[in-house]
Amino acid sequence: MGVTTKVDIEQGLVIKVASGAFTADDVMGSRLQMLGDPAYRPEMNILWDMREASPERLTSESLRALVERIRSTASGPWTKAALVVSKDAMFGTSRMFQSMAQDSIYKIMVFREMDEALRWLKS
Repeated sequence: MGVTTKVDIEQGLVIKVASGAFTADDVMGSRLQMLGDPAYRPEMNILWDMREASPERLTSESLRALVERIRSTASGPWTKAALVVSKDAMFGTSRMFQSMAQDSIYKIMVFREMDEALRWLKS
């Protein structure tokens, strides 16, 4: 399906929603959209709502390439990215991405509960 992106100025947060089977290219496209949004600020944390997403189109190779592409477009301070999932397969894929991206510009955590993710992002 894809990824939608909303910059929430009031919360100082970027909200991304992934649904269905999405790809690393969808993720990178949403990143470029975010970087081009005049409301976006590099210090904003990111909330990924992937509760309705499935990982079948995300491979370890595509995730590695995605991490490298994110690093190449990185600027600004370290920020947090919370990934909220509901499916076991998406949880595993998200943890794999978290491990691959551990030295990127994001501190990434994977959650199953939205409230817990929001608390972490605000801490």
